[in-house]
Amino acid sequence: MSCFVMNERNLAGVARFIYRLMNVNDNIWHGFSSDFKQTFSVIVFNDMCRDEKHSEEYLRNNFEEHIYTMLYLYNLKSYSTRYKEVYEEDFVPTFNPKDMSPFQFLKSLDCWLYQSMDDDGVYESEFYKILEKISNIYTKWTFNHLPEYQNAEWG
Repeated sequence: MSCFVMNERNLAGVARFIYRLMNVNDNIWHGFSSDFKQTFSVIVFNDMCRDEKHSEEYLRNNFEEHIYTMLYLYNLKSYSTRYKEVYEEDFVPTFNPKDMSPFQFLKSLDCWLYQSMDDDGVYESEFYKILEKISNIYTKWTFNHLPEYQNAEWG
């Protein structure tokens, strides 16, 4: 198994896509319950407040970018564990997301899950586990909305 540090724009695109999924109007079903969205928010907010307290406004305004920071640092930590290299946790590349199709999002998220499993702390983290759930739920939702699936015989 090999490991690499993912492209920053793809990671930022994944962060933006997740942020949008978690903020979609509940009338539009994407497979994510209010409780699930709340759990995800708590995991990210707890990480944001790990070292210092922030105002509610700061948390809201920086939530999307912090998802990106977590994706980047967890991927970097896993890479560093795999190759026994020291990584600089104080440097995170600029948040510069690219727009992604649902399929590009899923492939990039699955790539992140694969590239970030070399460190037990990352692999066993609540953040990793909830991103696995996001991948599974959104994969099923996307697949169920493909025309081929919609037109297939039921029963």
